[in-house]
Amino acid sequence: MKRIPIVIAICIFFLLSVSNATINYAAIVNQTGSVKQVLYDNRTNAYDDAGTNPNSYLKLCTNNLSELTGMYVGYAYFAGPTYVQLNSFIGGPLGLLLPVLYTDISNCTMVDLDFSSTKAYYPGVPAVIISNDSLIDTSDKFIQLNKSTAFLNGSYNVQRNDAVKSISVKILSIKSEKGISIITIKPAIVVALLREDTLGLLDSKIMMPNETVALSNGGFKNTVVEVNGLLYYGPAAKEEGLEGAGLAEASCDPTLEVSRIATINDGERKDLGEKYCTELHLKELVVKLKMTSLVISIKKISEKPADIIVPENVPYLYFDVTAENVTSGSVDEVTFTYRVSKNWITENNIYEKKVALYAYKDGAWQELESTLAWSDGAFYYYQAKSTGFSYYAIVGNEITIWDVTEIIDEYYNHEASFLDVLDAISKYYSK
Repeated sequence: MKRIPIVIAICIFFLLSVSNATINYAAIVNQTGSVKQVLYDNRTNAYDDAGTNPNSYLKLCTNNLSELTGMYVGYAYFAGPTYVQLNSFIGGPLGLLLPVLYTDISNCTMVDLDFSSTKAYYPGVPAVIISNDSLIDTSDKFIQLNKSTAFLNGSYNVQRNDAVKSISVKILSIKSEKGISIITIKPAIVVALLREDTLGLLDSKIMMPNETVALSNGGFKNTVVEVNGLLYYGPAAKEEGLEGAGLAEASCDPTLEVSRIATINDGERKDLGEKYCTELHLKELVVKLKMTSLVISIKKISEKPADIIVPENVPYLYFDVTAENVTSGSVDEVTFTYRVSKNWITENNIYEKKVALYAYKDGAWQELESTLAWSDGAFYYYQAKSTGFSYYAIVGNEITIWDVTEIIDEYYNHEASFLDVLDAISKYYSK
């Protein structure tokens, strides 16, 4: 089976042929068809369809859904020939998939595909399996999903050590979306080593927490560890004869907290993770240009310039983005992925769904459309779009009574938990 590279992306559409059908959208959704994140259930110690996760569905859209009818689908963490199944089907044997039973006029289907408390132990971004029969084998199609449409919410603390021909990987700890330690010990983690430049698969294995496994690097020096579909660029321990992973086209000056991206091309995605100044709290940058490429510098500002007014509500961080060779009208759109500390959210009584990115233009702060995309044990991650470069501020807003009402509505629509309602009420009355 051919490896399908994973890209943690803002774009949620992809194409993959299954029979004569082309899957152009796939997501984990609630009963209304809206994307939902699957949360860890402390009672069952798994990411299952239980009390914490009112029933989830797999939504598939295609150009010719009739070709998909009668096929079988399932969830799995996978990397090449290595996979761990995540779904269950009551009364069926291990590995049984769920048939696609119906379609609609929009060429979409929602399959009541459950996560199993005896399989979905750990966080990650799953793949969808599409098969001609009810059992999984390596000839089936595995469609890798992405974090914005399919996320079993949580994170890993990954340790890697590099040798000349291989790396060793150990999962030191695992956290749920609320920062709670996941202590289950099961061989249900798919760990893979990928080339950094193409994200092509080099080696993969199934492992348990606190177990050390060795992965062959295939002679490539710059590699990325993938754990259940999540990429980790963490620092590598150097041994003689091997250089640490790096990125020649970018540089970081931690004394000034400036990241300089030497070249970013039209439509290109730049990961602003471990290889850059992480204190900028920017994780990813995507641009749409009317020119070939740009040279961009991103600088954290400890204090806003005196001639710029203070934004309303509570500022978290200021930063400045400049381009050395930009011309008027040459930038169509810039998409930022940024993070905000959960501790800061709590300390300032901020409603996590009302954190926004603001751009300073024409003497005023303009709020940009911002979306809460996911979270891990320490941070909330957001995405926002801008039409150019300027001074920016990440700003938090306190919760209002209308926000509390919205969360209560989400609870009755099975889109929020009772704990979410209690948390919102507590925040509102703590103002």
